[in-house]
Amino acid sequence: MGITSKATIDTTALAHNYKQLNVLTTAQCEVGAVVKANGYGAGMHDMSAILSAAGCRYFYTAQLEEAISLRESLPRATIIVFEGLQTLGEISLYKEHELTLVINSVAQF
Repeated sequence: MGITSKATIDTTALAHNYKQLNVLTTAQCEVGAVVKANGYGAGMHDMSAILSAAGCRYFYTAQLEEAISLRESLPRATIIVFEGLQTLGEISLYKEHELTLVINSVAQF
Protein backbone atom coordinates (compact mmCIF):
# COMPACT_ATOMS: atom_id res chain seq x y z
CA MET A 1 0.00 0.00 0.00
CA GLY A 2 1.37 3.42 -1.02
CA ILE A 3 1.52 6.53 1.09
CA THR A 4 -1.06 9.17 0.27
CA SER A 5 -0.35 12.83 0.94
CA LYS A 6 -2.69 15.75 1.01
CA ALA A 7 -1.84 19.45 1.11
CA THR A 8 -4.32 21.99 2.38
CA ILE A 9 -4.08 25.59 1.24
CA ASP A 10 -5.12 28.21 3.77
CA THR A 11 -6.63 30.71 1.35
CA THR A 12 -7.02 33.35 4.04
CA ALA A 13 -3.30 33.08 4.76
CA LEU A 14 -2.53 33.23 1.04
CA ALA A 15 -4.38 36.54 0.68
CA HIS A 16 -2.89 37.87 3.93
CA ASN A 17 0.67 36.93 2.91
CA TYR A 18 0.25 38.60 -0.48
CA LYS A 19 -0.91 41.81 1.19
CA GLN A 20 1.95 41.70 3.72
CA LEU A 21 4.56 41.20 0.99
CA ASN A 22 3.09 44.04 -1.00
CA VAL A 23 3.27 46.35 2.04
CA LEU A 24 6.96 45.51 2.46
CA THR A 25 7.88 46.56 -1.09
CA THR A 26 8.76 50.08 -2.12
CA ALA A 27 6.48 52.36 -4.09
CA GLN A 28 8.50 51.56 -7.24
CA CYS A 29 7.57 47.88 -7.33
CA GLU A 30 4.62 45.61 -6.78
CA VAL A 31 4.31 41.94 -5.86
CA GLY A 32 3.08 39.56 -8.54
CA ALA A 33 2.04 35.91 -8.41
CA VAL A 34 3.63 33.03 -10.30
CA VAL A 35 0.75 30.65 -11.00
CA LYS A 36 2.33 28.38 -13.60
CA ALA A 37 1.89 24.61 -13.51
CA ASN A 38 -1.74 24.98 -12.43
CA GLY A 39 -0.75 27.11 -9.46
CA TYR A 40 1.91 24.51 -8.57
CA GLY A 41 -0.88 21.99 -8.29
CA ALA A 42 -3.09 24.17 -6.08
CA GLY A 43 -5.33 25.31 -8.93
CA MET A 44 -4.26 28.25 -11.07
CA HIS A 45 -7.73 29.75 -11.42
CA ASP A 46 -8.66 29.34 -7.74
CA MET A 47 -5.37 30.76 -6.44
CA SER A 48 -5.45 33.62 -8.96
CA ALA A 49 -9.01 34.57 -7.99
CA ILE A 50 -8.00 34.75 -4.31
CA LEU A 51 -4.89 36.79 -5.07
CA SER A 52 -6.78 39.09 -7.44
CA ALA A 53 -9.39 39.76 -4.76
CA ALA A 54 -6.50 40.60 -2.41
CA GLY A 55 -5.28 43.22 -4.89
CA CYS A 56 -2.75 41.34 -7.04
CA ARG A 57 -2.60 42.69 -10.58
CA TYR A 58 0.40 40.81 -12.04
CA PHE A 59 0.31 37.09 -12.80
CA TYR A 60 3.01 34.94 -14.38
CA THR A 61 2.52 31.72 -16.32
CA ALA A 62 5.06 29.41 -17.93
CA GLN A 63 3.23 28.83 -21.20
CA LEU A 64 0.98 30.72 -23.58
CA GLU A 65 -1.87 28.20 -23.19
CA GLU A 66 -1.93 28.79 -19.42
CA ALA A 67 -2.04 32.55 -19.95
CA ILE A 68 -4.93 32.34 -22.42
CA SER A 69 -6.86 30.19 -19.96
CA LEU A 70 -6.09 32.59 -17.11
CA ARG A 71 -7.16 35.62 -19.17
CA GLU A 72 -10.73 34.28 -19.21
CA SER A 73 -10.99 34.59 -15.43
CA LEU A 74 -8.80 37.71 -15.03
CA PRO A 75 -9.82 40.11 -17.80
CA ARG A 76 -8.05 43.17 -16.33
CA ALA A 77 -4.88 41.63 -14.90
CA THR A 78 -1.43 41.91 -16.42
CA ILE A 79 -0.43 38.38 -17.42
CA ILE A 80 3.19 37.68 -18.30
CA VAL A 81 4.33 34.50 -20.09
CA PHE A 82 7.80 33.18 -19.21
CA GLU A 83 8.37 30.97 -22.28
CA GLY A 84 8.26 33.81 -24.80
CA LEU A 85 7.52 33.38 -28.49
CA GLN A 86 7.81 29.85 -29.80
CA THR A 87 6.58 30.73 -33.32
CA LEU A 88 5.88 34.00 -35.13
CA GLY A 89 2.25 32.93 -35.44
CA GLU A 90 1.83 33.31 -31.69
CA ILE A 91 2.20 37.09 -31.86
CA SER A 92 -1.46 37.43 -32.81
CA LEU A 93 -2.49 35.38 -29.75
CA TYR A 94 -0.46 37.59 -27.43
CA LYS A 95 -2.16 40.65 -28.92
CA GLU A 96 -5.64 39.13 -28.98
CA HIS A 97 -5.49 38.10 -25.31
CA GLU A 98 -3.51 41.17 -24.18
CA LEU A 99 -0.61 39.15 -22.80
CA THR A 100 2.97 40.19 -22.13
CA LEU A 101 5.77 37.94 -23.30
CA VAL A 102 9.26 37.48 -21.90
CA ILE A 103 12.08 37.43 -24.42
CA ASN A 104 14.50 34.71 -23.39
CA SER A 105 17.01 34.71 -26.24
CA VAL A 106 18.28 36.64 -29.23
CA ALA A 107 16.37 34.20 -31.47
CA GLN A 108 13.10 35.10 -29.76
CA PHE A 109 13.88 38.80 -30.14
